Amino acid sequence: MAKTGSNWRTIVLVAVLFISFIMFGFGLAIYGNTLTKWWIPVVPAITFAAVTMPIFIKRWHSLTESYSLIYNGVCHLFTSFSVAYFLFLGCNYFMADDSTLVVEKTEVVKKYSKAHTRYRRVGRNRRVPDGHYYTYHILLRFSDGREKEQEVILQSYNRIRTGSSRDVKVENGLFGLSVIKH
Repeated sequence: MAKTGSNWRTIVLVAVLFISFIMFGFGLAIYGNTLTKWWIPVVPAITFAAVTMPIFIKRWHSLTESYSLIYNGVCHLFTSFSVAYFLFLGCNYFMADDSTLVVEKTEVVKKYSKAHTRYRRVGRNRRVPDGHYYTYHILLRFSDGREKEQEVILQSYNRIRTGSSRDVKVENGLFGLSVIKH
């Protein structure tokens, strides 16, 4: 028979993991507007998760009801990594210095579209393919050699030519990473 209160622990554990997924998703969305290599925000997040792991790994028992160090360690690593990743990129983006706003001329190196399958629901737990839809992307090259992919709407995609220039507003973030402001 289950212990009294284990339902609440399970609900809290699922809520914590769900919030971690949401924070990781927001971190990825913010990374889309940050001009940096992928590993630069990952290193501080992994470092934070690894440093705090010995301190908090045994406290995860109260939520997971497990004494497995591997299970509790994975829960801690994912949760703390997601929080640190979001906070690092979020603080860099939202606390950007407005006085460093620069309009940079970029060159459109490449433009392309991606096909995606659209699905429709036909039953309670059943989805079937129902045609395709497209997303439109351009690859921008900055004057210092950095490249960034941007998704654009069809109207803009049709007007943009490869080799043309495009103005992008860039600010310096709190941690020195450049961010694109719209």
